[in-house]
Amino acid sequence: MARPLRIEFADALYHVTSRGNGRQKIFLDDGDNRTFLEILGKTLARFNWRCHGFCLMVNHYHLMIETPDANLSQGMHHLNATFCQAHHKRHDTVGHLLQGRFKAIVVDRESYLLELARYVVLNPVRAEMVAWPEDWPWSSYRAMAGLPSPEVPKSLPALPEMSTSPSPKQGPTSALQKSQPKQQQPLPSQAGPPSSQPQPDPPITDPPPAPAPFLSTAWLLAQFGPDETTARQHYADFVAAGIGRESPWKQLQSQLFLGNESFVDKVKAAIPEKSAVKEIPKRQRYANRPPLKEIFTAGKSKRKRDEAIVASHITYGYDQKEIANFLNIHYTTVSRAIKRNLRNLGTPY
Repeated sequence: MARPLRIEFADALYHVTSRGNGRQKIFLDDGDNRTFLEILGKTLARFNWRCHGFCLMVNHYHLMIETPDANLSQGMHHLNATFCQAHHKRHDTVGHLLQGRFKAIVVDRESYLLELARYVVLNPVRAEMVAWPEDWPWSSYRAMAGLPSPEVPKSLPALPEMSTSPSPKQGPTSALQKSQPKQQQPLPSQAGPPSSQPQPDPPITDPPPAPAPFLSTAWLLAQFGPDETTARQHYADFVAAGIGRESPWKQLQSQLFLGNESFVDKVKAAIPEKSAVKEIPKRQRYANRPPLKEIFTAGKSKRKRDEAIVASHITYGYDQKEIANFLNIHYTTVSRAIKRNLRNLGTPY
């Protein structure tokens, strides 16, 4: 199987995913989710990472990771290996848990971080697992929006389950205005005057803290408002507005970059020359190649065109069909041009 090309540089921002082997579940219960988040928090501290968002699904996870020290591969190896060991120990299993290596997309912070932050926490909604992002406890949404954790310690009275169906009169962003759990009143005394009965301790009413204390919220919230309350409300509105919208992945370039052209050009300049490493997928090996419109600018003569065809195919790895479609000619014409030019150079093809 081809190895994904890894692009690492200081202060890079990534969308990272890893999936279960054969699409198997990797989070079998809430204990697995808690274990993963605990390991993630320790990994962030150990490798000096920042986490701007996450979402744990059933058979995969999404992370938004910033690496000040250009060490993504090192940290991801530690994260996945440690989680796999803990998973096998909890469930007494063996074998591959995760499918191959992790996938990482380099993200332009200025152009796509907000859109990606919304995409990540809306995964359970798109999968129709919940109606609103606040109903999924295993993402960064509730912590970013300032909502308490939906989990309640065992020592507290059980609370009614959170509804996964929106009220027709209540939109998704009204989660920030959801009331705190009501204090449970003690049962009336069954015998004797009330003053003769010992009074129970007042119930604990403070909600448990939001999950993921390791989450970096400052930069993202600063994009939504001057103060924390306003920013959290605008963040919730922004996420809710993304329900039903298409994902940002149509803007993905070379299976590696999510950003505008100037960002991609800047990152490409930092990519080491790996076009001869066959294990890396072709589109990633030639990620820094010029577009066809730049290659076919030397002239309109047939000779110049054929030379450009050879350069496109041999040097830059474009498929013959890609070249033919660009030039609006049949792919056999491209094939003959390549063979003819290489024959003239004495190179077999």
